[in-house]
Amino acid sequence: MQGEVIYKVSFPKPETHYVHVEMEIEKPAGTYTDFIMPVWTPGSYKVREFSRNVDHVTANSDGKDLNVEKLNKSTWRVSFKKGISKITFSYKVYAFEMGVRTSYVDQFQGFLHGVSVFMYADGYQKQACKISFAKPDSWKNITVALPEAGNNTFVAENYDLLADSPFALGNHDLIHFEVKGLKHRVAMLGEGNYDAEKIKTDFTKIIEKEISMFGEHPSPEYVVFIQNVESGGGGLEHLNSQTSVIQRWAYSNEAKYKSFLGLIAHEYFHLWNVKRIRPIELGPFDYTQENYTKMLWVAEGITSYYDDLFLKRCDIYKEEEYLGIIATAINKNENLPGAKVQSLDMSSFDAWIKFYNPDENSDNISISYYQKGMLASFILDLEIIKRTNGKKKLDDVMKYLYTEYYKTKKRGFTEEEFAKALETVAGSSFETLLKDMIYTTKPLLYDTYLGYVGLTLKNQASAKMPLGINTKLENGKTLVKFVEVNRPGSKAGLSVNDEIIAINGYRVNGDIDEFTARFKEGVEAEMTVSRMGKLITIKITPEKDPTLNYKLVKMENLTDEQKALFDFWSK
Repeated sequence: MQGEVIYKVSFPKPETHYVHVEMEIEKPAGTYTDFIMPVWTPGSYKVREFSRNVDHVTANSDGKDLNVEKLNKSTWRVSFKKGISKITFSYKVYAFEMGVRTSYVDQFQGFLHGVSVFMYADGYQKQACKISFAKPDSWKNITVALPEAGNNTFVAENYDLLADSPFALGNHDLIHFEVKGLKHRVAMLGEGNYDAEKIKTDFTKIIEKEISMFGEHPSPEYVVFIQNVESGGGGLEHLNSQTSVIQRWAYSNEAKYKSFLGLIAHEYFHLWNVKRIRPIELGPFDYTQENYTKMLWVAEGITSYYDDLFLKRCDIYKEEEYLGIIATAINKNENLPGAKVQSLDMSSFDAWIKFYNPDENSDNISISYYQKGMLASFILDLEIIKRTNGKKKLDDVMKYLYTEYYKTKKRGFTEEEFAKALETVAGSSFETLLKDMIYTTKPLLYDTYLGYVGLTLKNQASAKMPLGINTKLENGKTLVKFVEVNRPGSKAGLSVNDEIIAINGYRVNGDIDEFTARFKEGVEAEMTVSRMGKLITIKITPEKDPTLNYKLVKMENLTDEQKALFDFWSK
């Protein structure tokens, strides 16, 4: 194939939330070309069916209509005679979902997430792309991490890069700064109580630490898109940019702002881990279906470990705060019933149907590859440090993967190659440890690894008599929202959406804690419950609460080795 694919983007009536896209291909080969809308976005492992927002599909050549046939939910075939000079393929996209994975347009702004707006022509994915915008006159800015070719036109080396490069259009504020000679832009989408100078200072600290770890920056430039919203959160990584979300007035809240900086650090670290250092299944992408891997715990778990660790290394988190974050992660994992059901590798593999599609039973049968992956990474780091007597750490494994697979072999790595990288850095096999942590549901032996650096877990949970259920007051009704497996509620037969009307003959008005506080272990209680409009009586027997509440504390009488390894780990 020769020539480039040209995209012409316009917004004739942005208040209707529509984006108009024209694709032009010169001298197409054969007698048909398939135009395909991706069904998912890299970095977020769920089939999102972006084609549901596509309509008004047409095609022509030199002003003459061509036949367009829809083959499946996301593929349109344009048929033509051999030797035509050009295809112009046109469609509209309804863009009314603000978020990091989707697109949004109104009369004030546009945010275009590549895979949710731009189709690709099958067979032309490796061709260069030129994207030209006809925007409303009132919109002054177009921000994207792509080279500009003048007159609101940008170029991408191929479709993958276009798909991975969000565009922000409108009158958003831009914050410019440089880190180690690399230009950075922060596009503030929406109003917020941010301080531009503080943003520069704090972002620079984090970025400097991350660049220093790898010794180089892989991008020609970098853009941070920040969506300042009324509510919500989350982020998504891209090859040369990130999109992150914060509640618009949260910048003045110290805890929320530090959490946001952790998100910035997380998505920035993805520049290396995932976008360059990647499981072999994650690229080249098949945009038409699920792309399965058992190593999302490497992609996201390791990144989740490093995001808060970098804030500790930047002194944004003090030591006690950071240890508290690790303890919180341990508590969440250990108190999750699903930790006894789903292994870490299967959490990754089933992300498409479980992690991104949670329901009322999810906590009973599944785990988060972010959360447990973070803990597995923490343990691997401590084990590497111990085996090498404080000479190597997980940083060295990440640098090895970056050099060996991204820079030298120019591909992703397999599960076996990841294990080999650990062995290469630490000098001995990790087979047993990886098997236990990743491929089974065996409990993580925290104290063994914490002891290397003089830390231990202290359980501060107080004795309670709860029922293993969560409730919420909605429209004056006390509704069951979660029933934990093998706890009194599930044993008694309570179900999600049951309305608890009375306990032991006394009416419940919202909070059931005042009732459960008087329960005694083994002494049966009676609940009056409404299920789908029918009153039923349920007998429930309280049991002691097994919930853990660990705090991470330093041991007494630390050895010199423990002190040295702790200092090496935390810096």
